[in-house]
Amino acid sequence: MQLALSKFAQTVQQKFAVHVTGEPEDQIRAQFEQLLSDAGQSAGMIVLAIGETHLGNQGGRPDFGVSVGKLLCGYVELKAPGKGADTSTYTGHDKAQWQRFSNLPNILYSDGREFALYRNGNNERTV
Repeated sequence: MQLALSKFAQTVQQKFAVHVTGEPEDQIRAQFEQLLSDAGQSAGMIVLAIGETHLGNQGGRPDFGVSVGKLLCGYVELKAPGKGADTSTYTGHDKAQWQRFSNLPNILYSDGREFALYRNGNNERTV
């Protein structure tokens, strides 16, 4: 897992060291997807991130649905680096989005620097 995190940090750092601007959140999407795959591989599992997963009646689309062994196990919502993963600090669009996603059984919020796992709206762990 440490190797997967190091690889993620290095590739994100490379992206933000370039003097070309893009949407900040979008700059970590591919690297985060690879992080999930690498972390799964280090644990002996096949982990796939499925982009923009529809929630049906709940509305919204988390950035990823996460599949382990072909079964949906949770979701990931990425935020722009620096925004943080503490949903209690969110306002506006991010707050409204969190209200829709807060009933999900497993959702990981991350801005690439901070990670927070929420289960049914409760913060289980922030790193």
